[in-house]
Amino acid sequence: MATVGSYLATRLAQIGLRHHFVVPGDYNLVLLDKLALNPHLTQVGCANELNCAFSAEGYARAHGAAACVVTFSVGAMSAFDGIGGAYAENLPVILISGSPNTNDAGAFHLLHHTLGTHDFKYQLEMARKVTCAAVVIDRASDAPRLIDHAIRSALLASKPAYIEIPTNLAAAPCAHPGPISAVLAPEKSDPDSLAAAIDVAVSFLGNKLKPMLLAGSKLRAARAEKAFLELAEATGCAVAVMPGSKSFFPEQHPQYIGVYWGDVSTKAANNMIDWSDGILCAGTVFTDYSTVGWTADLKGPQIFTADMDHISVTGYDFSRVLLADFLSGLANKIKYNDATMVEYSRFRPNPTLQPTAEPEATLRRGEVARQVQGILTPNSTLFVETGDSWFNGVQMDLPDGARFEIEMQWGHIGWSVPSSFGYAVGAPNRKTIVMVGDGSFQVTVQEVSQMVRLNLPILIILMNNYGYTIEVEIHDGSYNNIKNWDYAALIETFNAGIDHITQLVEVDSTGDVVAHRQLQEAIHKLQLAVETPFDTSMRLRFQPLQNIVVLIALENGILPSLAARKGESVTSAEIKRLMRMITWMGYADEVGENVYAPNDTTSLVCTPGMTSGEKHHTEISYAIGASIVSLIRTQGLHQFSEDGLKDPFEHAFGCTMWEFLATNEEHKTAFDLYMAARRPSSQLPWFQVYPAAERISQMSTGKPDDVILVDVGGGRGHEVVAFRKQFPEVAGRMILQDLPATLESLTLPEGIEIMAHDFFQHQPAKGARIYYLRQIMHDWMDSKCQIILKQLVAAMDQNSRLLIDDYVMAPTGAEFRPIHMDVCMMMFCRAIERTETQWLTLLESVGLEIVQIHTPDNGFESVIESKLATRR
Repeated sequence: MATVGSYLATRLAQIGLRHHFVVPGDYNLVLLDKLALNPHLTQVGCANELNCAFSAEGYARAHGAAACVVTFSVGAMSAFDGIGGAYAENLPVILISGSPNTNDAGAFHLLHHTLGTHDFKYQLEMARKVTCAAVVIDRASDAPRLIDHAIRSALLASKPAYIEIPTNLAAAPCAHPGPISAVLAPEKSDPDSLAAAIDVAVSFLGNKLKPMLLAGSKLRAARAEKAFLELAEATGCAVAVMPGSKSFFPEQHPQYIGVYWGDVSTKAANNMIDWSDGILCAGTVFTDYSTVGWTADLKGPQIFTADMDHISVTGYDFSRVLLADFLSGLANKIKYNDATMVEYSRFRPNPTLQPTAEPEATLRRGEVARQVQGILTPNSTLFVETGDSWFNGVQMDLPDGARFEIEMQWGHIGWSVPSSFGYAVGAPNRKTIVMVGDGSFQVTVQEVSQMVRLNLPILIILMNNYGYTIEVEIHDGSYNNIKNWDYAALIETFNAGIDHITQLVEVDSTGDVVAHRQLQEAIHKLQLAVETPFDTSMRLRFQPLQNIVVLIALENGILPSLAARKGESVTSAEIKRLMRMITWMGYADEVGENVYAPNDTTSLVCTPGMTSGEKHHTEISYAIGASIVSLIRTQGLHQFSEDGLKDPFEHAFGCTMWEFLATNEEHKTAFDLYMAARRPSSQLPWFQVYPAAERISQMSTGKPDDVILVDVGGGRGHEVVAFRKQFPEVAGRMILQDLPATLESLTLPEGIEIMAHDFFQHQPAKGARIYYLRQIMHDWMDSKCQIILKQLVAAMDQNSRLLIDDYVMAPTGAEFRPIHMDVCMMMFCRAIERTETQWLTLLESVGLEIVQIHTPDNGFESVIESKLATRR
């Protein structure tokens, strides 16, 4: 049986969480042990419970949901502050608290960390005020039902939920989790109410001469950003956003007219709002903050309000109408009316350029804003702290893809520091930027140490105002003054110099693969920091010789002979010159003059797959290198080559890499062996990165003729065999497809079909639950990938999922392996390792939409899950 703790862990992983934020305390330690056993979850420690709750809130902004775990009373009461923020900002954060043993109340025990009463229910009563569902597990047998109820409530309402687990029940047995669909199944709009609401909206907007749209902060909670964009493009009218929804509508879109915020609106959006005779407000929230003290409160018959599950306009009111359904449905029926855009073109303000300040000039707010604007990229997320940073942040022009985070409703000072930390944990490939004042920073500064600990790419821009500037503007007094800090010295304290690397070494020794990658990056940065430019140049100049020496040592049997000794040393002066470099690189150990011993690297490089990889890469790379100059001089080197241009491989060998492998048996064998050996043993198999276990019930119909899995271009079948072994009970066909030469003389276990197939041709396996492509797309340019994908799209149905197991390149700050693989693909086969944006563009071009990108903490490769686009 499962335990209460393992049940909870499974459910958190099944809803897509990969991290949970914790502060240990003696009422939650057993629970933390159980959560830590789940291989899909990583515990992220926080400095205190307030920061823990805000970190989870930030993770929910990036990831859609989050969880934090605290101890009873002294932990939970502090966390309630951040949970209140999540409630106000419509973010599904699950607060999990340990609590006293179930027998303590009945025994009338007075316990520490309580109010000193015999009634321990006060925390539950508090939780009910700041969550949409609050449950206490009093019996282990009730845990599955109550946990599912709390999590489902949070996801449906986009509000926090509370789960309290007594210490003695965390390890108590309970039922195994049932299908996750019971938790994740979405609510649906009432069809009649939806249709009626759409008709009223069509009439409302159709009768207006100057209609426009206003986006509100609830768009994200309602998962309606895409539907809102569809409606905007269908209407053609002007679109403004409120401060809390900045970036929810792309700011580079031609219909974007700025942030509506009363007298401090941007791009004259307030003038357009005042001029319009009909405004559809989608997910808007009007408060004293968002209306600048009620000076911009929109009311009256010209306002049509579309809330998360409720539609209203003068004379009409519709419940159980989901915002995304309403906006999409309206987009299909609305008439085009761009009158507001025509008018806006007449008085659209010209962009103002902030002049660059002289280096010696006093630093002013305008210069800070200019420099922040200059570092914003499509991969940036800008956090603006409560207060003065709001007004600077809303003025920023966001490139497409950039995100903007603000806590407009709760308005807690200090929120941005832990929230940006949690956000960066959930979206580590984005560049997170924080604009914060010194007063706010001092409230939650402790979480900066965790940013350092996890090596997260967060840039903090701190405005040292020597106090609470926003409060000074509201009502000045001596109470707004705070002690000045030496902030630069404080950050150095958090960095702790070499101690950071020492700490990573300690964590790495436990087998933590995330820490291992962070340690490698930290050492790389340290090496660059201590090298002079000349040192770096010389090291890289001689690097090619290292690969050549390794290949010589392999081909001449030096390293294989050494590896065969299994711990015994070899004495030889004849190979001294080669072995100096071999041992310096760590491929073997030098234990005395002319005496050498094998190590773990020796054994690894001598395995067939790794030896083949050395041969394949070295021989081909250096042939390309020898001819690259003449290629550049004749046609240039194009990063994104087009048909008709030679890639470096073609120039060096006179044919494509695929033609070369088809006619060169030795290299084809080496290539196949290397491909089979490339995935490290520490990396999770794709069917654990993708939650296959939770979706098996959705995949299998129980009919033996239904196709469950097609491994397209699957080589010798390693992945499909592993999948069948993991899920032997699944009924249905599993098919391995590849070219006839690859499948020749191949025998696979019972239950797996072998099908000769060229993935550029018509896909014969129709309606499969999963079409799986492992590292196929990165071998081809976009035009070729589109041909491959179109064959699959034609074969898919609405229940099919396409899983692409491949790299998702970080747009900035990419790591060693994907960087090198990307250049390798460019040189070898005119192909590319793609960023998330590039994957999105490629898949959308053939009628697919991304469902989710599943990225494990312990690997570089992701599983990109896509399906047929809703609107094709």
